[in-house]
Amino acid sequence: PEVDGGKAIMETDENRDEAPANPVLGCQCPEKIIFWIDLDREIETSTFTRRPVEPIPRLNALKSALIAFVAAKIRMSHHHSFALGVLTDRVQWHSDFTTNGKEFAAAVSALRATGTYNSLDLTTLFDELTQHVHVPQQSMHGPEPHYIVRNILFYSRSSSVPTLRNSASLEVFSLPCFFLDVLYMHGRPEKTDSQAVFEWWEEMLQNHANYCLLECQSNLGIFQQCVGQLSAHPLQRPHELDDQKLLEL
Repeated sequence: PEVDGGKAIMETDENRDEAPANPVLGCQCPEKIIFWIDLDREIETSTFTRRPVEPIPRLNALKSALIAFVAAKIRMSHHHSFALGVLTDRVQWHSDFTTNGKEFAAAVSALRATGTYNSLDLTTLFDELTQHVHVPQQSMHGPEPHYIVRNILFYSRSSSVPTLRNSASLEVFSLPCFFLDVLYMHGRPEKTDSQAVFEWWEEMLQNHANYCLLECQSNLGIFQQCVGQLSAHPLQRPHELDDQKLLEL
């Protein structure tokens, strides 16, 4: 992958082949997408750059990208719906599902960083999902599901490794209609703990079929490319998209 400078230091794929194949791959159905947005202060103080464009805070770039993402998905199918959650020291539901692009744009545009957080208990993400979303109990050989549940999480902390208090929460990955995609936006690894953070996400996700782990540093073009890749329907995207796990330096 394209890098800002330096060299890529990591490519681990040891356990990827052990992940089970998704039995409903290839079908088409509506997506219920929840965007989980990190509201740690780093998402406003760190920027993306691309000449000749002036540096833009990560959060501003993310807002614009998500509004365009949702508009494009609605043009493809008005059956897709979108919700918002936020990350502080825990995960919190923010706004309910909508199929209205303008309503979503207003909700995401209002987001602001709320503080500096040294921890994140990811177990609370699965707690919130249990309260707000029903994941179809698709059988291994059943008909096409009525919808799938996709979580797209944007993590923006270069030196805060998340925790998972209850590993039993990961049992939801056994459901073929559940997906968790992560885009990690980070600072330079030689100046931060972003390598350790990236490795935590990889270790947490790598034994499951239904995920995509991407990362970017400060290049606006790479960030936009990552968001564009996530626009693909997870039941149709190529398997190799899930294997892009180099840490950009």
